Amino acid sequence: MFMRRKIRGWYRCPELLFGARQYGTGVDMWAVGCILAELLLRVPFLPGESDLDQLSRIFQVLGTPTEKDWPKIKALPDFIEFKSFPGTPLKEIFIAASDDLLDVLAEMLKMDPIQRCTSTEALKMEYFSNKPGPTPGTQLPRPNSNKIVPQKEENMSLKRKIQAQGGDAGSDHCRKNLHNPRFFSAMSLPSCPE
Repeated sequence: MFMRRKIRGWYRCPELLFGARQYGTGVDMWAVGCILAELLLRVPFLPGESDLDQLSRIFQVLGTPTEKDWPKIKALPDFIEFKSFPGTPLKEIFIAASDDLLDVLAEMLKMDPIQRCTSTEALKMEYFSNKPGPTPGTQLPRPNSNKIVPQKEENMSLKRKIQAQGGDAGSDHCRKNLHNPRFFSAMSLPSCPE
């Protein structure tokens, strides 16, 4: 048994929203599915404002579950009937996603927690064995330095850039505006090649 309020509302699975007191790792798989969807969309997938709004958004997007889809749904403590929504095919939401990735999402976002995949099952899905495989940790790029630049040193670097362009980095005007983003957007600092 876990604490119900530990999971951010947008990532909370339907069984928690319906008041389930006993649940398993399916809550985590639902959250991972929502996060994966968010990574693909680059915006929150199901940003509900309350538990009821969250359920409504889930059902509008993924379809309202029936007793056939989720046999024990009506036994949940806070179950209420919702308007029936057919849902939208995942392919229409995630238009750039491969079929293998859509399969992973579909398994993670199943309404019935008993039918939802486990992490072990998800990792065995075709998407995770497609080529190219993940880059081994030893081949991942490493940061150039572990040195943390103190704020004062970082400010000095900005002052040097201003002085290099003929500005007066020591002036009151520059000192007052050193942390003002609009001040720097008006300057012609060297840009990155495109």
